[in-house]
Amino acid sequence: MDLGAVGNAHSPTGLCHTLDIDADGYVKAEAAGDPTEVKGAALAFSGTRSTSSMKSNLGHAEPSAGISGIMKAVMAIEKWNHSGESHLHKPQPKEANFGRLKVKATRTAIPWPESSIRRASVTSFGYGGSNLTLDEDDSEHPHTLVLSANDKASLKTNIKALYNHLINPFVKVNLKDLAYRLWERRTRLWHWAYITTQNTDIDENEFVVGKKNPEALRIRFVFTGQGAQWPQLRKDLLQFFLWTRIISLPEPPTWLLIHDLMEGVKPQNVIGYSSKEIAAAYVTGFLDQAIAIRVAYSRGCVTINRKNEIENEIDILMVGLGTEGVLPYLKKYIDEAWIACFNIPSSLTVSGKRNALESLAEELKTGDHFARLLQIDLVYHSELIGD
Repeated sequence: MDLGAVGNAHSPTGLCHTLDIDADGYVKAEAAGDPTEVKGAALAFSGTRSTSSMKSNLGHAEPSAGISGIMKAVMAIEKWNHSGESHLHKPQPKEANFGRLKVKATRTAIPWPESSIRRASVTSFGYGGSNLTLDEDDSEHPHTLVLSANDKASLKTNIKALYNHLINPFVKVNLKDLAYRLWERRTRLWHWAYITTQNTDIDENEFVVGKKNPEALRIRFVFTGQGAQWPQLRKDLLQFFLWTRIISLPEPPTWLLIHDLMEGVKPQNVIGYSSKEIAAAYVTGFLDQAIAIRVAYSRGCVTINRKNEIENEIDILMVGLGTEGVLPYLKKYIDEAWIACFNIPSSLTVSGKRNALESLAEELKTGDHFARLLQIDLVYHSELIGD
């Protein structure tokens, strides 16, 4: 240990050696180096010091020994204790005179003295001559206390109530828990106030009060069609709700839910996909309820009738390419396959005759592109249906 490095780390900042509680050293049997290291730690820090070892926790950390010591010191500060060495039975080597040097090795964790400053010193030194000493002090983390109310008067009352509660000398509050509960366990109303503090000694006049947003909420609805909302949704339903196996008409209950959820809500924008284009038109007021139901019913009937008239099976293919990437492949399938839907710049949907789509899928996979046929009974997005 470089005593000069330790001294320089302490002196410029005016730190007192008697406040340094934790000097982290080695307690591993290495007759050559350990006596010198323990002696250096004892000379650098006055008074009785407890010592612990990263080697007994991790073994030889080699280049990461320094960061390991920092992590252990931080945990000691945060947990309010100095960890022991569970495998320690007899301090070694004998040359390290623990008693005379007033250095103690312990098997059990030692609580941090409550009356002292929580400060740990980590010293890293190598045979190449590099030496570094780092002192870590505990600091109280600031927390933000958030209050809300429906009007300014109620908000002011809430601030006053919190202030009176915290200044009560008989009340002990965990600031972290209080901040969490105020933010996560309270309804967030229109008028807000907050204060960021490191302790419960707050000033009610220092709360930052937010004004109510004069603009109305901007609501956008996205109607996603009949697809799953997340991967393997159907699998989860079949596993936990056996009755879902007999569901064959999902649209009627879906329509009822949409009607009840959207009643009285005026969205700024809507996006509709597949059959839910009708739902988008309904919630924006372009179609009333009766007409929307008739349009949905008629569309289904027309699609089924058209499917029965077509000799070829129709399908849909998901492709992991954009427009420019997929067009060269589609040249072979004129009047058999078409771009049906643009999903994202790097993905689209192709519809058409099933045998053509199966051949197209194999070509795309050969070119190392994603391609997958969708398992559906009825295809809305197809030139064949449109005819």
